[in-house]
Amino acid sequence: MIVMTRARCHLLIVLLLLLAVMLGGCDGLPSVDPVPAATAGANGEEPGGALAESPVATASPEPAPEDPLEGIDTATPPAEPQDVDSMRQDARQAAWRGDLEHAIALWNQIGAAAEPELQTEVAWELAQLYLQAGDTEKAMGQASWLAAVEADPSVHADALGLLGTAQQADGDYRAAAASLEEYAARVPAAAPYVWWRIAACHKAVDDIGSQLDALEQIDTTRLEPSFRAEVLSELASAYRANSDPNSALTVYDDILSFASIPDYRALVTHYKGETLREASHEEEAVATFYEVANNSPQTFAATLALKELLALPETPEAEVEASDPVSGTVATPGLSDLTRGKIHYFAGEYNLALEYLNYYLDAKPERGQAEAHYYIGLTLGKQGDYEGALAHLRAATESAGDQALLAEAWFARAFTIGASGADSSGFYHEFYVNHPDHPRAAEALWRAANASEDAGNWKLAADYYGLLADKYPADKRAADAAFRQGLAWYAMRDPYSASNTWRARLDATQDPVMRVRLIVWMGLAARQAGQMDQADIFWQEAVRIAPNEYYGLRAADLLQHTMPRLPSGVSGDALDRALSPEDWEGLEAWVSSWTPADDSVLTDDPAFHETEALYHLEWFQEARESDLHLRQVVRDRPFWLVELAQAAESWRAYSTEIWAAQRLLRLGNEAGAAQPPDALRLLAYPVHYADLIAEYARHYDLDPLLMLALVRQESLFDTHARSYAGAVGLAQIMPPTGEWIASQIGPEDYAVGLLVRPYLNLRYSAWFMNFLINLYDRDWIAALVAYNAGPGNLKEWSGGGTITDHDLFWETLPSQQAHDYVRLIYENYSWYRKLYRTAATPQ
Repeated sequence: MIVMTRARCHLLIVLLLLLAVMLGGCDGLPSVDPVPAATAGANGEEPGGALAESPVATASPEPAPEDPLEGIDTATPPAEPQDVDSMRQDARQAAWRGDLEHAIALWNQIGAAAEPELQTEVAWELAQLYLQAGDTEKAMGQASWLAAVEADPSVHADALGLLGTAQQADGDYRAAAASLEEYAARVPAAAPYVWWRIAACHKAVDDIGSQLDALEQIDTTRLEPSFRAEVLSELASAYRANSDPNSALTVYDDILSFASIPDYRALVTHYKGETLREASHEEEAVATFYEVANNSPQTFAATLALKELLALPETPEAEVEASDPVSGTVATPGLSDLTRGKIHYFAGEYNLALEYLNYYLDAKPERGQAEAHYYIGLTLGKQGDYEGALAHLRAATESAGDQALLAEAWFARAFTIGASGADSSGFYHEFYVNHPDHPRAAEALWRAANASEDAGNWKLAADYYGLLADKYPADKRAADAAFRQGLAWYAMRDPYSASNTWRARLDATQDPVMRVRLIVWMGLAARQAGQMDQADIFWQEAVRIAPNEYYGLRAADLLQHTMPRLPSGVSGDALDRALSPEDWEGLEAWVSSWTPADDSVLTDDPAFHETEALYHLEWFQEARESDLHLRQVVRDRPFWLVELAQAAESWRAYSTEIWAAQRLLRLGNEAGAAQPPDALRLLAYPVHYADLIAEYARHYDLDPLLMLALVRQESLFDTHARSYAGAVGLAQIMPPTGEWIASQIGPEDYAVGLLVRPYLNLRYSAWFMNFLINLYDRDWIAALVAYNAGPGNLKEWSGGGTITDHDLFWETLPSQQAHDYVRLIYENYSWYRKLYRTAATPQ
């Protein structure tokens, strides 16, 4: 069954509009406006890697490659005179590409020439486009007209939601609150998120009473934990601002009943202490501040709690510092110099940390000396005093009676040795020699091996890895240690020792991932030994047992005996992926073959309508929150997953579409289902924005399927994606990188907000990939590492030269993020080639 979204043009009102035109002309219809200036903004969260380093500082000083599109306006060209249906199609295509100005111009032309029955659609489209472009005044004008004249209740309600959104963006918060309240009354599906916005509007004008009323309308029990905590925290703050601390205390207790992140719990507990003080419960407040400071000294909340303790007149500083909870003899709350020193250390206040930690040592406490020495050593290390740090860390290891502290101090000492420029591997090994039964002895050997590997001492690394695998076979690192022992022999160009090591591990493990990994590397060892026929046998076996996993895919490429160089002139792929009704029926039939029928439908669930309403309003941040809840609802219901994939396609919620497809693949595999239909793979590996990607790939001599693999990994085709590091858009361009690219190829009116536009984001990504591909002699593995981690990091990790052994380079990448990034795009790229590459296309 195909899920349809609410239509934007309602034929039921045609007669009413025609009657209005006959009686009064077209004075009430939307005005035709000139094209506004580009003022787009970007907002969003989540996924994928980023251009973590600006190439301005790290790239080679070689001139940038010639840009085939330089001086050309890559946005959609002005349309020639055409019929209204063609103009509507072009307008939607322009909006899809992010060319808002051209889309607005086209819809204005349609509004001027079209029949009255299209004016509702014109007003809706223009209102959304003006809002995206930052022209809130014109957005409000179109939405106001739509809300005033539209007779259909559903469209009238949508117009109110759109009007409230535009009014909020314009800063007219009281009007926005009124519009959104009316919308909430008409469309209760998304009520929690609508009331959340209404509350924000009231807060913006300091109307605390109305803010409280709005927040109290939200049923927090239906929200995901993170959003629930956010709403409740705001509610508690509003109660406090409204001089109702007792209600706030109840809310804080509610948060603490389900919050699990330690730092957040400490912060909420601190706020509870502040509120107790506001309620004149001074003793309870002080006890709460002590609780935070003593139990969570590593948190920001502890710094806040310390300030509160020092500020309370009934708690003099001498009393704050008087007691010692480490000794276990204190009956009343107190804060030792040791704890205070730890709080200052974690706050980055190193001089104060040293001051109080030394106070503590000078008092000669019976217990806690080792911990004090440990934190003094850490603090001195932060200040670059490695000699002093090592002296205190040595004292900590010599006096530590606690096993956990012993390991922490010893490892900190080894790390400080490494930071000072010396080889720390021997000191890690010494921990194993002195404490072979310690719970972290295997970790010490792992660290010793890693340090030796980083130093290029492969022989010593092989010894440490082998010792770990032999002495601690049950440790979680043992299997990987045995593999890396062989890798060290391979790096020393001893393929026979490497192969023997891997053969022994292959006979000892049943883990399928490790087995194919070992087989691929036994093939690489055979190649290193000049035994090419034997290498091919190993790689053929790897392909047979894991054809779709990284190592199986890598084996398939190794069988070609070629380097990972991106060929020129790769084009001509048919990137049309629209699923037909027959495809959806086939997908449902496949699901029916391995799971019982489900008589219920997703569209009957309130969570579905909530998410649908939020996407319809283009409230993308709220939609993502609701989407997460919806995923939990459907995750174990295969037929609902099919429905969700269909709905997500219509919402343009492509990350959810991909998630639903991948979830179906997993459930089917767990149920022992037959091979899934191709339609499911097409959903999991879509080709959204394929026209733009193919256009730029052709101009910049890239493989469009590689670019699709990259975009899938970076953003899951979410135009509003924003990473934790600040990368923006489909290809996750970092703002400094975007500014540098703009300086090379324009446009002159570039602004960071434009990175959310697909046509610009994808063009910048293709241009930069072309820059990297040419910089590294079309080595696309090197280009991917540089795209993710920056050219400077690639230069450091590769030694500044050409990568000659890509497999050894990848296995020894010091960045787990870059390591995973290459693996995932390698897998993505393989699937895109399988699904979309024609036989006539060059490989």
